[in-house]
Amino acid sequence: MAEGILGKVSSRGQITIPKSLRELLQIRGGDHILWQTVAGGVLITKASAPPKPLHKLEEATSETRKKLRVFAQRMDHSKDMLTTLREAREEARRAIEANQVWVNQVMAGSTGTRGQQPQ
Repeated sequence: MAEGILGKVSSRGQITIPKSLRELLQIRGGDHILWQTVAGGVLITKASAPPKPLHKLEEATSETRKKLRVFAQRMDHSKDMLTTLREAREEARRAIEANQVWVNQVMAGSTGTRGQQPQ
């Protein structure tokens, strides 16, 4: 049986990666990790950062909220509001597609030690 390091899950579902493993894997605060289920356990690997469109989605959502507040105060701008909603929907769709491509790339390049794709 392989030796391991015992950890504990907090009441909020958080875990701490032990310092020795963070140093070994060169994981720093803000890094992304990929969780994959493998036979009888979980494989955790350091992953590349998500694509910028995901960050743009957050920015677009924030900007859209600001615009919608202004439009809510002036309901006579229904055409502008509809245009803003369509633009936000399109930006979100592009960001989601880009994120899915990233996930597929990570998954394709990060098979388990037994060569199995995660379930």
